[in-house]
Amino acid sequence: MSAALLTGCPHPEKSTPRDTLAKLRRTRVARLAVAGEEPFGFVDAGGELTGAMPQIAREVLAAMGVPRIEPLVMDFTSLIDAVLSGNADIVAAGMSITTARCARVAFARPDFRLPQALAVRGGNPLHLADYAGIAARPGTRLGVLAGAVETEYATAAGVPEERIIPFTGSDQLTTAVIAGDIDAFALTSLSVRRLVATTAPGALDITPSFTPIVDGTPRLELGAMAFHPGAPDLLDAYTAAAAKLRSSGTIARILRAWGFENQEIADGTEPGCVS
Repeated sequence: MSAALLTGCPHPEKSTPRDTLAKLRRTRVARLAVAGEEPFGFVDAGGELTGAMPQIAREVLAAMGVPRIEPLVMDFTSLIDAVLSGNADIVAAGMSITTARCARVAFARPDFRLPQALAVRGGNPLHLADYAGIAARPGTRLGVLAGAVETEYATAAGVPEERIIPFTGSDQLTTAVIAGDIDAFALTSLSVRRLVATTAPGALDITPSFTPIVDGTPRLELGAMAFHPGAPDLLDAYTAAAAKLRSSGTIARILRAWGFENQEIADGTEPGCVS
């Protein structure tokens, strides 16, 4: 699907959430909300929607009888609202499963499980290793994607709000570290590896991966597709089709092609939201 469709505008056909599966099978097209973050979901140089999550969704939806996807690119903070408003059918952006998000949307079973990492200036002059190290060093500024889970992790580790700097695009993070506007940025280990390799090769260092602690509990990030909570038929159909593709190895092959390591691929037993 070309970038010409990246408008984020509502689909002209209105329906209730419970009718979404029937509508998708009738129209044979699903609208995927992505945030333009590599390698999860973005538009490539040729104007095509790509990335690990859209490719997984494309395979699963095709197995459900929905062969076409319509991309909607927006800020990360707008993804959930896009599904809840009916402007998008699925969030296919590698969204992390959190308690707060589970109160708003329904998640499929996780596709990946990822630790965190920091990108820092060459040589890591501040000797940063994790969120606690940032909190302990006064004046150290951390870049995050606006609306992403890293803000929660940093706050839990004691980083003051005024030292957590949100950005709307992942490419802005590398530029900000190089320019000295921030001292580090945090994302999943996979995102940091790919972002540094593609936008600032040789200019930044990457810390060893780590698992953040929230309320005394380690938080290994689980990411999945998100759906309107009022569309259980769509979620059930998607989950069933995804399970078959996971068993065949298709989902793992897609994830490996986008740089996920074996230990970063969910095995299908991890739940989505836990009540």
